[in-house]
Amino acid sequence: KKTKKKIIFPVNDGRLFNAWAKMESKSGNLSEARKILGRGMELYPKDYTLLQAAGNIEERLGNIRSARDLYGASLSIEPSAPTLIAYALLELRSPIDIKTMASNVTMVRKLFEEALLIDPKHGPAYNAYGNLERRQGNTAHARQIYEDGIKAN
Repeated sequence: KKTKKKIIFPVNDGRLFNAWAKMESKSGNLSEARKILGRGMELYPKDYTLLQAAGNIEERLGNIRSARDLYGASLSIEPSAPTLIAYALLELRSPIDIKTMASNVTMVRKLFEEALLIDPKHGPAYNAYGNLERRQGNTAHARQIYEDGIKAN
C-alpha cells in the first residue's frame, strides 16, 4: 500500500505553488497549472493569491463561471486591487447576456473604483478604468482617470 508523503515547504503560504503554476502557464501547460494551484489551495485554502491565480487559469481555459467563483472567493478572503481588476476585465470580456452581448459596465466601473479605494496608487487600475471609459466614448472621463493615476503615483 502506498503512503502519501507529507510535503514540507519553507513558507506558510502559496507562493511556491503560484510560482510553479505561473511557469507552467507561461509554457502553455494550463491543465498542469490548474492541478498545481488545486494542490496549493488544498494546503492553503485561505491564500487569496492562489484563488486569484486559479481564477485566471479557469478564465484562460474558458471556464467563466469557475473563474467568477474563484475571483469572488479570493475577494471574500482579502479584497485586493489585482483581483478586482481581473474580475472587472473578466466581466468586460464575458458578457452577462449572450444574446445582446452586453456586459455590465456599471458593475465593472464599481469594481475599478473599489480597486482604487483599496490601492490608490495601483497604476493598472487607472489604466484599465481609463481604457474602459475611452472605449465607451467618455474621453473626458478617461482623461481625468489617467491624470488622477499620474497624480497618485
